[in-house]
Amino acid sequence: MKRKIRRCVSVLAAAAVLISGIQAPASVQAQVKEQQTGGSRDVRLSGDNGTTVTTSEDFMNALQQGKSLIIVANQITIGEAVESDKRMSPIMIPKNTVIQGSTPTSAICSRSPIQLEGDGVRFENIELTFESSDALGSVPHREIFLAGHSLILDHVNTYLEGGAGLGGFGGTEEELLPTVYAGGFSNTAIGGQASLTVTNSSDKTIFQAIYMGHNEENDNKVPYRGNAVLNLDAKATVRDVVDTSLSSWAEINMNGSENQYANAKKIYGNTNTVLTLNGVSIENAVAEGVGSIVLKNKAFMSTVTEQLQNVTLISGSCLDFNSVTDVQIAGNFAGEANQAERGILVLNPQGTLTIGGDVTGTTQFQTKSRWFPGLLLTDKVYILTGADKGSLQDFVLAQKKIDEGYELIYEAGQWKVCGEPVDSREIGRINILSAPSKVDLRKIVEKEEGVIPDENVFFEIKWYDENDNVFSDEDVIEYMFYEMDQVIRVRTDYWESDSEDILDETDWSQDVTLMASEEHPGKYYLQASDGAKPGEYTFLFCSEYIEHDLHTMAEVKALKDIVKAEEKVFFYDQDLQEPEEPGHKHEYQSAVTKEATCTEAGIRTYTCSCGDQYTEEIDAAGHQEVKDPAVEPTETTEGKTEGSHCGVCGEVLKAQESIPALGKPEEPGHRHTYQSAVTKEATCTEAGIRTYTCSCGDQYTEEIDAAGHQEVKDPAVEPTETTEGKTEGSHCGVCGEVLKAQESIPALGKPEEPGHKHTYESTVKKKPTCIEPGVKIFICSCGEKYTEEISALNHRYMEKCIPATMKADGKLQQICSICSDIKSETVIESPRKITWSQTDFTYDGKTKAPTVIIKDRKDRRLISGRDYQINYPAGRKKPGIYTVVLKFCGNYSGSVMETFMIRPQAAFLKKIAAKSRGIQVKWKKQETPIDGYQIQYSTNKDFKGRTAKITAVPKNASAKKILNLKAKKKYYVRIRTYKDVKVNGKNRTLYSDWSGRKTAVAKK
Repeated sequence: MKRKIRRCVSVLAAAAVLISGIQAPASVQAQVKEQQTGGSRDVRLSGDNGTTVTTSEDFMNALQQGKSLIIVANQITIGEAVESDKRMSPIMIPKNTVIQGSTPTSAICSRSPIQLEGDGVRFENIELTFESSDALGSVPHREIFLAGHSLILDHVNTYLEGGAGLGGFGGTEEELLPTVYAGGFSNTAIGGQASLTVTNSSDKTIFQAIYMGHNEENDNKVPYRGNAVLNLDAKATVRDVVDTSLSSWAEINMNGSENQYANAKKIYGNTNTVLTLNGVSIENAVAEGVGSIVLKNKAFMSTVTEQLQNVTLISGSCLDFNSVTDVQIAGNFAGEANQAERGILVLNPQGTLTIGGDVTGTTQFQTKSRWFPGLLLTDKVYILTGADKGSLQDFVLAQKKIDEGYELIYEAGQWKVCGEPVDSREIGRINILSAPSKVDLRKIVEKEEGVIPDENVFFEIKWYDENDNVFSDEDVIEYMFYEMDQVIRVRTDYWESDSEDILDETDWSQDVTLMASEEHPGKYYLQASDGAKPGEYTFLFCSEYIEHDLHTMAEVKALKDIVKAEEKVFFYDQDLQEPEEPGHKHEYQSAVTKEATCTEAGIRTYTCSCGDQYTEEIDAAGHQEVKDPAVEPTETTEGKTEGSHCGVCGEVLKAQESIPALGKPEEPGHRHTYQSAVTKEATCTEAGIRTYTCSCGDQYTEEIDAAGHQEVKDPAVEPTETTEGKTEGSHCGVCGEVLKAQESIPALGKPEEPGHKHTYESTVKKKPTCIEPGVKIFICSCGEKYTEEISALNHRYMEKCIPATMKADGKLQQICSICSDIKSETVIESPRKITWSQTDFTYDGKTKAPTVIIKDRKDRRLISGRDYQINYPAGRKKPGIYTVVLKFCGNYSGSVMETFMIRPQAAFLKKIAAKSRGIQVKWKKQETPIDGYQIQYSTNKDFKGRTAKITAVPKNASAKKILNLKAKKKYYVRIRTYKDVKVNGKNRTLYSDWSGRKTAVAKK
């Protein structure tokens, strides 16, 4: 009995993708759900367990024979054929081909590009690399051409080390990585629905770039500008760019778990590109031209791009603009209505966000960090939009900032911070919960900003106020209690010595500092600068910020009254133990102080009875693979492929996949006898379906090829004296579609008499007007004649303009120059309302150019270049006052001048320290062009009344003592910068906004 080949087709429900007005084409929507989940094998044409190959010949034969499942059981190299232009010919992969690796070392190494011939191609559990390089001046071929079809890479490694360092013979490339193109190799056919899904990636799943839309480029690729879907998991790395800027519609999905960081950071798109981050995080992302960005399921994105289009921020996600100052969202901004799922918007403390479209939902706004809300500047506008496009509930402050006394108010499209912090607590005591006793300086060398050198070397510390209430981790980070101006590192022998000989010593300091991590609150990690030295040092934790520089040990000794905690640490930089005490030999007892897991290293601590100890790292154990056996399918239940999981931590290493149920088997003595019926008729251009059904109910389908057009000739018709003729054409005899249109042949007219040749004289019988055609008659001397129509002239309107001025309306008439018909007379409204986008700026080093909206009295908007020109003065970067000239043109006349101001940048007030009958003010020194600072202080929080004073400070200062104040009085302090400029020959002072307020109580 012949075995029937059964096709198992998974039908996936189409998911409508409606993001900011962009809807996926129906043919693309049907793919989205499958590709976002990594896909499922949707075809099984093989009746056995697949074809196993061990050589390149076996592999190529399997492709040519159309095998649906090819199992690679070896390391094979493919790609030998060469094009006439010396390029390597691509390896063509037929549709619905699944290529699996059967061993941990299964690999395909290609010397040529790879191209799909249809949808449903899948590589899984295999190494797929491209060894073509630029060695000896060769042109590398490391392309994967989707050719407008779908590809899934499931647990596929693509990294191959390059030959750099071996000279020209080995090539100059550090790594050999494939580039994905949605189009095809030159002169090949492509489809119109390109998709790539990369799932279950590893650290070696790396691409050079992914172009889901592109031109021919310099090697005559088949360009692609169709629809595209790209699904990447977090571990997949793209070295250069993901580019969909030339795709007609594109969806980019990046998937991962919370705090799992993606490795594709540069995305180029267009208005029809939707970028969705699902749970994954991206730092310092570039998202140029992307139409819509959607962050969901606690996704996080910090971006260096200053302008985005549309943004949706939902289900606890965060969008961080902290690295840029002035940013724009040109389109809509959508938040989350559900308070529990509200997203977080992070801005630079000095920054501003402008939103061009509508604002919906509610979003939490804060500065500096998604973990801990940072500094807020009072009376500063942080978010702007159109006056009719926002409301108070669109943005809210973090509860911590509300508790501190801040308020976010909304008025006419602007969200501004008001209020003041109420926390004026001082440090009462410091408790060091844990600290390292011995530290290898080589392990804590300072790395790039924000990177912890060694996560095993840290202090755990709690700060308490004078009422013994603990400072929150957020407060510690905001007030920077752990920084070098409040934590002093001093040689232990100097600190503990009472000798006066050491008081003048200046070599007491250690270049080791503490750094905080927002992801690990309460822990403060050690990091060493270049000047760090071996030896024992004592960390002094002070209750106050040290305003002045410390030079000698005498100055350090003077801090004893404000030192609230001490901790000794021995630093070393070579593999040596501390010298033993005379008569004592170290005998260490070991204990595991941190258990190793499958993926994280542990720590073993060795301790001597004398208290000396050191640590060793315990290697991560690695996963213990346990096979999950395959389950055969039955008639009514699905089966499963073989998989595996870790027997220790339970992590799934290889997911099991479903195998469809077998269906009803043939009964004993029963042989399937199928009756066929056409369930979908084939047309000339579309395939049909034929369904085969057995009496037992079993059935399968076959595709009926499209019939193609049946050409029927439409014969030519010869013209006569009085009737037109036609050229030969054709049409389809089935559907009637015109295949070749017939064209008209003019009538021949009356034949000439023998010996006579027609000579026609023309006369205008009826002149054309602007609205009616005329008639011209042609007459031969023999009496033969014919006529022709003269086209209507049509009105030729010319504009007659009486210009409008700023004081009076004008008129615009449209008069026909032929018949003097007046088409219309329009009143030209004078420009009555001029609105500038902004006339008050803050210095940021960028050129300022305020925009303008001009409307007439009927609220119609004038157009720049047609109705007016705007002339900006030169410069417009430094603080100053500048004049812009509006010159009206076209239907308007006159001019208007407007001035705008660039204020100096605001100062950042760091700390206020209480002094005896005074206070000391500390701020961040301003590097931008200013002439000085003004400090205002008062016992009134609104800085009103007789106690409000202002003092000026030179521009090179960063601290100021203010004395002769009233003891035990609470003083409010703020600071601003100023710059003196000349306007029309006169001096004028420009002031920045005031900083946020801080308080201190003057001591006795």
